[in-house]
Amino acid sequence: MTTFLLVVALILGGALAIMYFLKQRADTALASARQQRDKEVARAQSEAQAAVTNAQATYEQKIAELNAESETYSAEHYEKEATKIADEANLRLAELEPLRAYAVSRMPKRKSKRHSRMQ
Repeated sequence: MTTFLLVVALILGGALAIMYFLKQRADTALASARQQRDKEVARAQSEAQAAVTNAQATYEQKIAELNAESETYSAEHYEKEATKIADEANLRLAELEPLRAYAVSRMPKRKSKRHSRMQ
């Protein structure tokens, strides 16, 4: 019976030693995996931040380009409208040109205030 207990104790001691060794190896592997995970998370966060910064710079550049293009189109539009209005005004003036000679000949001649005061 003592031999049997001694064999069981040796088997349990061996199993305990193997379990301890396997636990140490698992702890080391776990620590290594956590370190690798932390490095990958930090790299991913860095890449994400760089992507956000790049996207923001691209966005701001596009907004500036669109604003410049909008100003160009607005200036062209206002210039076209101004030209259109000026052409229309010149056309109306041209329509009234024949009446100008008539209006000038029909206007009574007035004495200027300057001459009337001197007298």
